[in-house]
This record gives sequence, C-alpha cells and structure tokens, in this order.
Amino acid sequence: VEFFADEYRLNARINGYKKPYLALIDGIVMGGGVGISFHGSHRVMTENAQFAMPEVGIGFFPDVGASHLLPDLGGSFGMYLALTGNRIRYGDALWSG
Repeated sequence: VEFFADEYRLNARINGYKKPYLALIDGIVMGGGVGISFHGSHRVMTENAQFAMPEVGIGFFPDVGASHLLPDLGGSFGMYLALTGNRIRYGDALWSG
C-alpha cells in the first residue's frame, strides 16, 4: 500500500512541476512507467516506443492517474486502452496525441 501512495505522490509532483519535465522513451513503457512519463510536460519517443496498461488484463483499473490522462487521447483511443490494456506502438501513440 505504501508503494502505491509513494507512486501517486511522485506522479502528482511531476504533474505540478514548474520547470519543463522531459521523458525520453525508448522501448516498452507500462503501468507505472506511463505515469512517470505522461504526467510531465514533454515526451520524446523513438520508433521503438510501446505503451500499455497491463493491469487491466488482470482485472484492475488503469492506475497512475490514467483516468486523468487517457481521456485526453485522440478519439476514443483512451477508452480503448482503459478497457483492453492492449499494447500500442509508436505510430498509434503519435496518432493519439
């Protein structure tokens, strides 16, 4: 339980950080990594980038503030990720915003 409290506090601090926060993304980013990279102000990713919320696959809701982040994605893409937990690749991530 303490781990999750620490994780949520870190995500909130990143989200409210006054200076630019740059996440460099190369490879697979899942669960907590999504929170650490997406709550910041800037993201740079390579064509190797992949994203997923795998906790959905075992019956948990998307955490790390995903309910705040996912609705901002293009179309109903956030809903798709929240319901399926499927992994998306670079091109889909660019399209979704």
